[in-house]
Amino acid sequence: MKPLTLLGILAVIFTACFVGYIFTADTLFAEKEEDYRVGLVMELESGFDSFTLQIAEGVYLLSKEKGVVTESHIEDSVEKVWGATESLIHEYDADIIVTGGFYTVTQMTSSALANPAEKYLMVDTAYAAGEQPDNLANIVFRSNEPSYAAGYAAGMLTKTRVIGFMGGVHTDIVEGFYHGFAAGIERAEKERGVQIELLADYTGSFTDAALGYESAMQMYDAGADIVYQVAGTSGTG
Repeated sequence: MKPLTLLGILAVIFTACFVGYIFTADTLFAEKEEDYRVGLVMELESGFDSFTLQIAEGVYLLSKEKGVVTESHIEDSVEKVWGATESLIHEYDADIIVTGGFYTVTQMTSSALANPAEKYLMVDTAYAAGEQPDNLANIVFRSNEPSYAAGYAAGMLTKTRVIGFMGGVHTDIVEGFYHGFAAGIERAEKERGVQIELLADYTGSFTDAALGYESAMQMYDAGADIVYQVAGTSGTG
């Protein structure tokens, strides 16, 4: 088996980032071509990270490229998400509500169930079978694929042959990151002909940098020279 090149690793990462979309902009706007209103609801309590920023940028691009009318509500706490959503529906008359992030799931799901005639779009949320409202679309990513590339790179670069994985809240999506990362390390083991120990720890939060620091230091103290984090702003610790 040939080693992965850097170009190959980047190809896997970029491909993985753009798969999993349930519908495209063209199909979304097919029913109403004029004056389509998109309402964006985000919360800053869990941190305005690159993931959150990309959602906001996507809505902004819709307004530029499709001429879509947009209204954004950026709230400072999760508790305000419900009120912002109700405002976008009943006052702004939004055709679809867009949001993302682990901490808005409960409020968005409740709002979708309470307003079955409205459309909702969540990003990166895992629902159990039968729990996702019919009027709520969910964009998910093949998180195992870019993590596979990261695991392979880490496995080829580690000198101590001990690698750490830091997760935030233990969810199915974070588990996808873990399994992809572990599989990439396994491939590196075969190519190098060595055994690599994979340590794993979950902070239980996506927003606590102190917990992230503690988690990382424990793995470094245990011999890890590379730690891969999927813990949101907890990972900045």
